[in-house]
Amino acid sequence: MSTFTKNISYVFLSIIFIVVFIEVDCTVIRWPRERVNLFATVDDSFIKDVKFVNRTEWKALEPKEPFEKLDVIPAPYVMIYHTETETCFYLKACAPILQRLQAEHIMSYPEDLDIGFNFFISGDGSVYVGRGWDTVGDHTLGLNRQSIGIALIGTFYDKSPSANQISAVINLIDIGIFLGAIDLKFKYHSHPQMSLFINSDFKLGNTAIMHICSFSLLITLLITLTRGELNATIFPEGDNSNVTFVSRHEWGARPPEGPPERLNIIPVPYVIISHTASESCFTQVDCVQRVRMIQTMHIEGNGWDDIGYNFLIGGDGRVYVARGWDAVGAHSFGFNHKSIGVSFIGTFNKETPTEQQITALENFLDFGMKTSNIDLDYKLLGHRQVSETLSPGDTLFGIIKTMDHWSERL
Repeated sequence: MSTFTKNISYVFLSIIFIVVFIEVDCTVIRWPRERVNLFATVDDSFIKDVKFVNRTEWKALEPKEPFEKLDVIPAPYVMIYHTETETCFYLKACAPILQRLQAEHIMSYPEDLDIGFNFFISGDGSVYVGRGWDTVGDHTLGLNRQSIGIALIGTFYDKSPSANQISAVINLIDIGIFLGAIDLKFKYHSHPQMSLFINSDFKLGNTAIMHICSFSLLITLLITLTRGELNATIFPEGDNSNVTFVSRHEWGARPPEGPPERLNIIPVPYVIISHTASESCFTQVDCVQRVRMIQTMHIEGNGWDDIGYNFLIGGDGRVYVARGWDAVGAHSFGFNHKSIGVSFIGTFNKETPTEQQITALENFLDFGMKTSNIDLDYKLLGHRQVSETLSPGDTLFGIIKTMDHWSERL
């Protein structure tokens, strides 16, 4: 679309907004001319449309250690997820859900200090405080230190959140901007499987957002008033890569048997590709089962503390988080302390990986470099180059050898 066409569109949308504003009794989110200090007292009239439920009210456990502060304030990113639980509409029902989530986060991931998100939003539009505004969360790999994580309470694979939840998200972001906690030109990213309703019903971006209430229905009108595109990705400008991560919580990982050891070198100089020597999987449902089986085999069969890899890639093109970015794996003796181990789910001695798997690997490597988890001059190795094994199989190894960072020398 040309710049002229875009500008005409903006003017047209603005005219529509003016007409609607004149004709309808509505409430417009108030955008401050200047940010105020994050810790300033907020006028009650400004936040009256948002009901906050503090940690004491929902009976949160105290964090195991003091929270870390975000590296970037105001945060340039807002990450929107769902809790994959039942929806709730009042404190008595929501408090047990959040208490359970907090316990799961702490017990499943020993490195977690607390519940993973900064805020939660219930079906009635109440905002439950998790880690709060200026605190590092544990919700989005590579972006926890520069983003606010918001989770809608409920499961929204095939249905939309309530109008109150959508309204509360918009109002919460508005308050975050007013407080100086969220950048005026923030970018948002939603859970991949929530993108259907997010992209159609709830479009944010590098834009000003105006929220209109009309008649008995909630109407959300999102108008682009400043430069930037809707649905901006979480990657830097000019990068069109996309990685769909499936977290340990999402694939149902069991807690590790012991605390993870941290890598000696970050960003890592090596990425080692293996295969799981198992059946392949082509849907998330099948891949989740496969990853669970591998974890069980590694813990109970091999006597390891956890699944051995840092990440796995399924035939569905999703990247399944195993030990994660900064933990020592158990995949390549002599290299575990200085590498990321990525295993393709399947056996690729003769079988060819899916196109989605190869694309996912390329995007994953790119993402790892951009988030400073993988060195810009890293070496890409096949498992057989560092261990006595056929892994990652002749077919996959042949593909790896054609990639830019593959190295014959260790």
